[in-house]
Amino acid sequence: MNPIYLNILIAFLIGLTCAAPIVLTMRGRWKARGYTLGHAAASRPLQAHAEQMATRIRALHNDLERHQNMRAIEKREHQQALEAIMQDCDERIAFYSRRANPLAEQDLATLDALSPLLETAAAVFAGYQANEKATLTRQLQQRVINMAQRLRALPALTDAEPEESAA
Repeated sequence: MNPIYLNILIAFLIGLTCAAPIVLTMRGRWKARGYTLGHAAASRPLQAHAEQMATRIRALHNDLERHQNMRAIEKREHQQALEAIMQDCDERIAFYSRRANPLAEQDLATLDALSPLLETAAAVFAGYQANEKATLTRQLQQRVINMAQRLRALPALTDAEPEESAA
């Protein structure tokens, strides 16, 4: 064998024996680096998918909030319409109760005029020592006063028809 080839072979073997422990120590680092690079490459699509899902979830939350606001507005409008209907019903009930009331302003004036007369009659009966009739007259006077107060508590009698509602 040629001495040059022999020297090259010996240098190659020495280099290989020196490189083997270096390669074995570096192998763990290379594997870890490869694992990290592979994990990063695999997680990029996952991150993109997670970002897309987060965007969709935000959009769904926004839609949900918008629908909740619309529902609240519709609920308020319904409540206002219901209150308007109730107000119209109250006005109609009041109108028809006034219309059905058999008493008028003249009846109230009559009751007001009758009360002092009953007081005078009670005093006359008391003067004649007719205590039962005086007591009865005072009770009747109190009933007349109570009827007059109830008549004043009723709404004023009018001939106006209730307004037609748009509902």
